[in-house]
Amino acid sequence: MDRDRPIAKRSIFVTSSGRTGTLFFARLLGRLIPACRAFHEPDVLPNSLAGLREALKHFDPFHLTLGRMSSASCMRRLSIQRQCGRASPAYAARAVRRMRKRFVESLDGDVYVEAGAQTIGLIDVLPAVFPNSRTAVLVRDGRDWVRSISAFFTECFGTRDLVHVLGGGRLTAAMCPRDPWHQAWGGFSRFERKCWWWAASNRYALQCMARRPGAKLWKYEDVFLSPARYARLQEIVDFVTTFPDGARLEHGPLEGALERRVHQSPPEAFPHWREWSDTQVAQFQRICGELMSRLGYGHEPQWQEKCARAAAA
Repeated sequence: MDRDRPIAKRSIFVTSSGRTGTLFFARLLGRLIPACRAFHEPDVLPNSLAGLREALKHFDPFHLTLGRMSSASCMRRLSIQRQCGRASPAYAARAVRRMRKRFVESLDGDVYVEAGAQTIGLIDVLPAVFPNSRTAVLVRDGRDWVRSISAFFTECFGTRDLVHVLGGGRLTAAMCPRDPWHQAWGGFSRFERKCWWWAASNRYALQCMARRPGAKLWKYEDVFLSPARYARLQEIVDFVTTFPDGARLEHGPLEGALERRVHQSPPEAFPHWREWSDTQVAQFQRICGELMSRLGYGHEPQWQEKCARAAAA
């Protein structure tokens, strides 16, 4: 049947655990690539009337509201189910196809771009649905990620967290029977839960990437903060615009693209790791230390001193 066929349109995905600039990439690629339609989490209920009107052109009201509770009609929920081991690759591929086929094929333009955190647990199944696609994966220093997520989502894992109320919940170790922190989750502080979220999501993304050659990892800091940031940005754009069918798309210039950031968190809303307590440092290291080291983070002498002091406390 036609609905079971893969989506042939050239497609680009930019994903992460969040707070890494995916909204920036949706806007950038939509501007750079001719005949492109770019979206940031296209079926998430918008917080503006104009955004709602646009969303309703493509998705029915159920999909945007109550449908968020089911992995069959919510990409974020499906991603969580994959990370918990509760959705097979075949099931996930069918669900993605149902959620995106009519939408993507109804769009004008030759290229589809989707950016956002919703696909972080689906990196390895996307090629089954979008065989002519590329995926860029972004990762951020876990210490800065915890700081950013705490500032931007102040109620994250709290009693007033709207994702729990309206969106079917966040990923937790309690959902993952094989996770080493499964039994400890109930006693975790909100800080520890955010640390776990960063580690679990990015570890799963790396596992997915090992099974999918069409995906590649970049560090947030290299793209947005380093002196060579435009070279790294060029690498990403060149990678995602070179497709499995051999096509290489022309795109606009990158000059000036990194001079204006979007979706920033207030830096004073949560303390920098230099101000973390020994308890926070010890908790972070216990949960995230191995993955931080594997990704090349956490080698600053001041951080190492804090870790040694926290371990001795």
